[in-house]
Amino acid sequence: MSRSIQFPTGFYQAIIGWTTLNFEWALMDSSWPQDESVEVYMADISAYECAAVGYSRQSVTSPSVSIGLAPAAEGLGYIGLLCDPPQFGVLSDFNFYTSVVLFNQVTNDADSPIVAAIPCSYLADGSAADFLVSATLGPAYVSTSC
Repeated sequence: MSRSIQFPTGFYQAIIGWTTLNFEWALMDSSWPQDESVEVYMADISAYECAAVGYSRQSVTSPSVSIGLAPAAEGLGYIGLLCDPPQFGVLSDFNFYTSVVLFNQVTNDADSPIVAAIPCSYLADGSAADFLVSATLGPAYVSTSC
């Protein structure tokens, strides 16, 4: 079962460099075990990445930051990282994909930290419908309380 995860190393980089660093999206299949205690870099999870013909990682576009400061009586505020939703196109390898992963692309997978995993549900059956994150997950948005 896929779940939402924030990975500490990558998430810290996203908070300080969301609009200046090189963030990308990747699509993971249902066999990914999701263990943030040992998975830090894309090299740790690349074996579970989509291998369909025509698939490619998608760059984050139009990144922006939203900060909500709550009055003391209302509790915590938040930092939201927003961007255009990634679009992976039509995929047809008949695998089931359950996570969209956000990561900071540094030089290669070995030094590119994972920021977050977002659950999705997509069967790559070659249908005419593109895999569009906004249609599956809603707006591309990652946040944390502060």
